Amino acid sequence: MSSHDTLFADARILVVEDEYFLASDLAEAIGGTGAKVVGPSGRLADARELAKNEKLNIAVLDVNLRGEMVFDLLDELLDRQVPVLLATGYSRSALPDRYRSCHFVEKPYKIPDLLSEIARHLQGAAPA
Repeated sequence: MSSHDTLFADARILVVEDEYFLASDLAEAIGGTGAKVVGPSGRLADARELAKNEKLNIAVLDVNLRGEMVFDLLDELLDRQVPVLLATGYSRSALPDRYRSCHFVEKPYKIPDLLSEIARHLQGAAPA
């Protein structure tokens, strides 16, 4: 088992994405690393419920879920000190000021690049 695989082995990763095929591909790729995928969810209410009931190592959030902005969920996760990776088509400057320091991956992204970014954040991160 490589150190990359070890990083993911016990990780619990929330995936919130409303584009079905992207969510499915991302969940499959994350699951293939040995991590537990929480979700994926394309609805804000469902994502909040999932997040509330799970210990999470990191969350990957699309900012806009079919017109619903995820900022309430983002605030909840940040309050719990869960690292958040915003995967969005919005530019960083389009986000409210308080979220501009969040980790950010601009769509369209390549899944291996996103997995590398997740791995970077899993190093030393404990579930929250």
